[in-house]
Amino acid sequence: MDLFPSCLICVCLQDEVNQILTTNVWVELEWTDSKLIWEPEDFGGVTALFIPSEQLWLPDLLLYNNADGTYVIDIMTKAVVFYNGTVKWTPPAIFKSSCPINVQYFPYDIQECSMKFGSWTYNGNEVSLKHLTQKRIPEHEGNVHIDHAIILKDFYPSVEFELLQASAIRRAEYYTCCKDPFIDVTFKLALRRKTLFYTINLIIPCVGIAFLTILVFYLPSQSGGKIALSINVLLGLTVFLLLLTESIPPTGLAMPLIGKYLLFTMGLVSLSILNTIFVLNLHNGTPSRPAPVIVSRRLGWLLRLIGIEAPKVPQGIRGESSTWRFVTAKKIRPVPQNTLLAERRLNSFIQNLSTLAEHFSKLEERRRIQEDWMHLAMISDRLFLCIFVAVCLTGALAIISHSPSFYDNREALTSSNIPSSITLRLEGQKNASDSLLILPNT
Repeated sequence: MDLFPSCLICVCLQDEVNQILTTNVWVELEWTDSKLIWEPEDFGGVTALFIPSEQLWLPDLLLYNNADGTYVIDIMTKAVVFYNGTVKWTPPAIFKSSCPINVQYFPYDIQECSMKFGSWTYNGNEVSLKHLTQKRIPEHEGNVHIDHAIILKDFYPSVEFELLQASAIRRAEYYTCCKDPFIDVTFKLALRRKTLFYTINLIIPCVGIAFLTILVFYLPSQSGGKIALSINVLLGLTVFLLLLTESIPPTGLAMPLIGKYLLFTMGLVSLSILNTIFVLNLHNGTPSRPAPVIVSRRLGWLLRLIGIEAPKVPQGIRGESSTWRFVTAKKIRPVPQNTLLAERRLNSFIQNLSTLAEHFSKLEERRRIQEDWMHLAMISDRLFLCIFVAVCLTGALAIISHSPSFYDNREALTSSNIPSSITLRLEGQKNASDSLLILPNT
């Protein structure tokens, strides 16, 4: 019996969460029934009859990896019976087969699904199942690989996937129940996901929300909205992660590509929250403890690189170069004895003035120390900004560039892109030159 899905109408992964592939096909079956042979001359030249398939012997062909409960073809159309006993039956069918989804590179992934057909009752000695193209080659008992095994004349492209490959392999398998082999024909489909939908609705918003974290570093250090913005960004990424879990099957075999990026970005945003807390502590540093000014002095080249001008340390606040000079009573010229009251008043005024000057000097010192802490906080913010942008871009490119679909330049198969030839690879040939056959696709 020859098997050939003559026309692939539609193929789509409608239920990715449950890993079910839905395929709408026309299955072309052809076999020979010796009981249906007649001479056309004896029946008025009739060479073919259209007979309801329910009245004929039908092979118990079924889908081995079925995932819906309907293993066999259940649409009974009429079959064409020729005078030489050849029966051709082309029923439409909707198959729902199991297709293990590999989410490792989602949404830039390529899925490989298969549909395995075979007889449940008859072994290979009773029903020799083979692909229709094998009629044009010598009889071969080994495995046969067909590169273009499905006609795409009426193929309707899926809105979510592109069809890259539609091959088949005929195999003879031995089972423990029986000594004779059972023949099966397995059709393999390679589907490449169309990434426009996920890029527009998932990737770009996720990247946009992630880059909102940059604004956290540009907010003033004393702003309380820095932590609020970071937490909002983290919550937004969490929502995207929840949406992702609803779009892919719950598998523990691999983490999806977009999931890696989301977790990576969430880690960076969490670090930005810690950095914000650190910067706020620097900004509100203890005025009694001077800031490490040596940082801004020794790393002047780094400050210029990140766009910050190193502050100039004023003279007269620290060290012996202070320009503050306080007048004391010892430096006042002696006054006459008759002006003792005026001298006491003057000494009291000078002491008060000295106390006031020392107080303003301490206030100025505290203000300068506070400015140093604020400047150090700004330096830390800008430095972490540069590190965040560099790590974010490098990590995003490193994660997304691992997807194999970026390097897959194969053209999608469509109804207007029908291969002109069919290549068959025969296994088990003694002569290696006969192991590859190229036939015209007619």
